[in-house]
Formats: sequence, structure tokens, C-alpha cells
Amino acid sequence: MAIQKLEICIEMVKIAIEIVAVFVDAVGTIVSKDNKYSSSSSTTQSNIDLPTPYVGF
Repeated sequence: MAIQKLEICIEMVKIAIEIVAVFVDAVGTIVSKDNKYSSSSSTTQSNIDLPTPYVGF
């Protein structure tokens, strides 16, 4: 019984890590797209496209 609970716990941790990885990837994509649109709409900024730092796993 204890082994089954441990296996379930390990699987839940794996799922949680996968969810966090997908969330971080999605946020990185949104931030990257937001920077492209905001820099192109402003006329006071230069037209140089700087890379966005990506923080993830």
C-alpha cells in the first residue's frame, strides 16, 4: 500500500513539473510576441529587435 502511494506521488510530481514547463514556455512565447508588437508600434524606439531573455527549464 505504501509503495502504491509513493508511485502515485511520483506520478503527480511528474505531471506538476510538466505543467510548470508548459506554463513557462507559454509565458516566454507571450512575452516574446509582446515585445515584437510593442517595439514596432512605438516610433520613438529604434528599429533594432533585441532578443528576449528566456527563463525556463
